[in-house]
Amino acid sequence: MRSCKDETPCMFYGVYSKHFPKQYEDVTRFDKDGYVHYRRRNDGCFAVTYGINLDNEYVVPYYKKIYLVFQAHINVEYCGWSMIIKYLFKYISKGVDRIRAKITRSLGEPSDKFDKKSSNINEIQNFVDAIFICPHEVAWRIFNFDIHHRNPAMQVLAVHLENMKTITFKDKKLLQDVVNNPMTKKTTLTQWLKNNQIDDNGHHLNYLDYLSEYKWVARGKDWCHRMSKKTPPIIILIYIHPTCGELFYLRMLLSHQVGCQTFNDIKIAGQVIFPTYGATCEQLGLLGDDKEWMYAFDDASSWATVTPRSVAETLGGVTSSLYHSYITYTEQY
Repeated sequence: MRSCKDETPCMFYGVYSKHFPKQYEDVTRFDKDGYVHYRRRNDGCFAVTYGINLDNEYVVPYYKKIYLVFQAHINVEYCGWSMIIKYLFKYISKGVDRIRAKITRSLGEPSDKFDKKSSNINEIQNFVDAIFICPHEVAWRIFNFDIHHRNPAMQVLAVHLENMKTITFKDKKLLQDVVNNPMTKKTTLTQWLKNNQIDDNGHHLNYLDYLSEYKWVARGKDWCHRMSKKTPPIIILIYIHPTCGELFYLRMLLSHQVGCQTFNDIKIAGQVIFPTYGATCEQLGLLGDDKEWMYAFDDASSWATVTPRSVAETLGGVTSSLYHSYITYTEQY
């Protein structure tokens, strides 16, 4: 049970920072934020500690079997929240606990007793000296054990318009050298188009399915045949907001068009090259019944970092686009 003494570290101005005592609950439930509220029955049973009656409102959740084995407070819970993956990775990688201490003179003590030279503060050195690593972590790092594993591998596929790729480089690098470097112009998308020009074995595959028979060599920035029978990597197609227009429609077409050798080939529908990606989507029936908006919501919900705010932004963008589409349709007819 949670202690009730006023000098408890978790007490602030007479209120517990851990929100004890909890409210009585007839059944275990989840609130709107995904947090669990355990059943806490008001059965009249209580224990007296420091003269205070402690009942089910003060019980900290625990796992009974493990608690009895290790004689320590241990709780095991199941969490179905998608953000838990990001939270756990950050929690185990944030480093060890640290503390900063400062020695000062007592109130009223003359300052001439202290050497003025020692008053210089080196914040960088203080930060380094404050690092504390426990013995088991030292051993883990000395033996070079892995901190985490990732299986199967993940492959991010680029999505960009023609000659509109994103290039990253160091700030000290000359811009002319970056432009003249042919490797900076290669992406998974441009090389997919180029590889279809010289290898017709993958013409039956679209951009997303290409990884089932080919693999991306990051060092040479090129596609090659997949010889291994290992599980293909998980495909991550760069997320594009629905309000991005042509770029969003290009992303939709990459999931349908096969054997494309140029960016113009992506615009082909029924042996006709359309001027825009949006017109191609409409010709293929991807926009006639608002499929693009269902596609946008399904795509947004699949991202692990999705938040209520991002969903609201997606909904706002869809609503705005639908409104402008309605205005255009009204003006035409």
